[in-house]
Amino acid sequence: MPTPQYDQEEMWKIYEKLPEELKQAVFSAENADHTFSICERYGINECPKVASLIGLVLMGVMLPRNFEAALMKEMGLDTDTAQRITQEVNRFIFYPVKQQLEQLHAKPGETGVPQEVGVATPRHSDELAARETPETANGYIVEEEPSQAQKEKRKKKKEIFTEEQKGSDTYREPTE
Repeated sequence: MPTPQYDQEEMWKIYEKLPEELKQAVFSAENADHTFSICERYGINECPKVASLIGLVLMGVMLPRNFEAALMKEMGLDTDTAQRITQEVNRFIFYPVKQQLEQLHAKPGETGVPQEVGVATPRHSDELAARETPETANGYIVEEEPSQAQKEKRKKKKEIFTEEQKGSDTYREPTE
């Protein structure tokens, strides 16, 4: 997935819409220290590039799960180094604002926040290939009204079950 490209004006517009916790995280001195020490530990000379990628995630422009691939592509890092860096960045920078990142990247209906009436709420992630059946068309469970024959069949099954239970229930005490 290519790294998103935005000009400075677009980035400021995105920043203005962020929750306060993410705004603070973008310019946090503590996060800058973590980024610098991570770059130093792994011998990365282009710390501003790493900080820029972290900023893209914190601003909601890039998904956290794409951070590792962006490190490999943009920085030319091997898989092992990119995984280790991603693990540290997740732990020290992304995890403290995990809830805000999840809300930022959530699709409508996935956050538990009430949505407007008529907004489709998917039952599965887009990344999972859910089997499309008439019962789950467009992510919704569609139940048809049972026919009279089906209702009678269910009623008979229920009656049979309750009759069997009356005689075989070892926990039922006799009533006099």
